[in-house]
Amino acid sequence: MLQSIGKIDRLQMTDAAHVYAENLVNIPNVVDVWLFDATVEDGESVDVQMVTDWLSSRIGCDPIFRRKLMRLPLDLDFPVWVDDRDFRVSDHITVDVAGESGWRPVEGAVAAALEMPIDLGRPPWRMQIVTGIHGVAGMPASMTAAVLTFHHSAGDGVRTVDLGKGLFADECPSSALSDQASRTAGWRLLSAAALKLPWALLRFMTGMAKGVVASRGVADAGRRGELQAPTQNWPATRFNGAYSGKATVGVVATDLNTVRAIGSAVDDATVNDAAMAAISLALGSYLEEIGERPDDTLGATVPMSWRNSDRNLDAANQFSLMSVDLHTDISDPRERLRRIHASAQSEKRRQRHEKVVRLGQIADSVPAFMVRLAGKAAARRQPGKTVALGNTMISNVPRGNPDLQFCGAPLVDAFGVLAIGDMEMLNHFVSSVDDRLTVAFSVDREVMPDTRRYAELLSQAFDDLAEAVGATI
Repeated sequence: MLQSIGKIDRLQMTDAAHVYAENLVNIPNVVDVWLFDATVEDGESVDVQMVTDWLSSRIGCDPIFRRKLMRLPLDLDFPVWVDDRDFRVSDHITVDVAGESGWRPVEGAVAAALEMPIDLGRPPWRMQIVTGIHGVAGMPASMTAAVLTFHHSAGDGVRTVDLGKGLFADECPSSALSDQASRTAGWRLLSAAALKLPWALLRFMTGMAKGVVASRGVADAGRRGELQAPTQNWPATRFNGAYSGKATVGVVATDLNTVRAIGSAVDDATVNDAAMAAISLALGSYLEEIGERPDDTLGATVPMSWRNSDRNLDAANQFSLMSVDLHTDISDPRERLRRIHASAQSEKRRQRHEKVVRLGQIADSVPAFMVRLAGKAAARRQPGKTVALGNTMISNVPRGNPDLQFCGAPLVDAFGVLAIGDMEMLNHFVSSVDDRLTVAFSVDREVMPDTRRYAELLSQAFDDLAEAVGATI
């Protein structure tokens, strides 16, 4: 997943873009929440020292936990991972006690994780432990939450879930440090980058020429009917403006088997299709209640993972972005699900088309300093009447039935939370553990002060879909 240079690992373009596009408002954090049954603990108090001791023997499961980023002067090449010789586990840990019942203590911790940048002068992660969580329906009487936050350059949702599984596994494998001094690596890499700059520019120009040919090939495939181009002009909503930097989070859980039944009842739709349909219904209802529902349909940006495929991506972030029609102009829930499933399948076929894949590969030829300039330009996007790709992002990373534990407490649930930013102020992360499906939504609290109402609409949407297709929740 990382390109090695001697004993140093260099970021790929898709990873480095998250470093270059970051600013004080748009913070590319990836957050995973792991919930453990604290009723089976032996009564030992959970504090920073206890967590530090427990993690110290497990932190070797992946070198990313002990490496930091080093950027080259003028960004002549992409940043590299180097060993942090001052690494201390305790610098990455906080422990808090839930001050009230229900989800609010967890939601507050997650919102803070979204708002606080990761210090890239250290290994790009942190863990906030919240103890004494209680009063959550259908869950153990007492829980401990581990809110694990990574910088997006360290990996996408699939990668960070795997990192969490490594930490909380019963047996944690160990990986060795490279024993490479950062200062020596910096001079060596800077010299190498300066020498290869002419070749990098030549590779870029060659890549652009190939890009023109690939673009024509995609256009020709569209004219022949092989590809259906996605909508590029979704009507903007209140969630597609300038982000205030103030995040809030909501969590809705339902039965995974029922969601599977909802999907299978309509053209063998997937769990993610059913979740997208529920989000479509909730989003449309919320906008309608506040008098802001557009007449035209809305769309979703949906990451498509390339892991476990025949596409060789040597990066920590291995996904492309689909643009899926949410068909919010269709009133019947069953028909809306059927249309969403068809739109998602069409987008998957387009993403896998050889000419689209070839076009996407052209981006790998862009030099680091140009990616940085593009990142700064992207960070200055201004709101408009329409948005590209989608009005909200919907990501789905299933977690299966993992046998994980934290300080002896077994895992009971886990879910991811997406970062938000300019033009993307309402995002959804669909997760599943055992027979429980969770939709966690992150949103700018300035544009959705009543998250409890949106959570109610999302829960009702699953009920409406189940009734429409004859499933039972």
